Amino acid sequence: MTNFVVYEPATARIADIYDYSFRRWGPATADTYIDGLFEQFETIAGRRDDWRSTHSDYGWNGYFRRYRSHMIFWRENGDGRVGIVTVLHGRMDLPARLQDDIRFLEEDTP
Repeated sequence: MTNFVVYEPATARIADIYDYSFRRWGPATADTYIDGLFEQFETIAGRRDDWRSTHSDYGWNGYFRRYRSHMIFWRENGDGRVGIVTVLHGRMDLPARLQDDIRFLEEDTP
């Protein structure tokens, strides 16, 4: 069993990141960037770095870290795994986009 799960909002964002990177810089760069994201997920889930709590402006209790141009947001699951909630570009309206992705996640969870 892997020590993290990637939720649907994050999966959709990662696909968008890949598509953009592929079109802009080609397949090798796109693959490298996405591989780097997943290495970050492993680092987060392995608790190999300090976890930074989200700021109160985000209106959500979770954690975040930067990876190059993107911010990774996650939470702890009851099963001991880390849930990767979303991955957002640093130039986005982070609080608004995070709320959109959390709302989607909550609506999709029975």
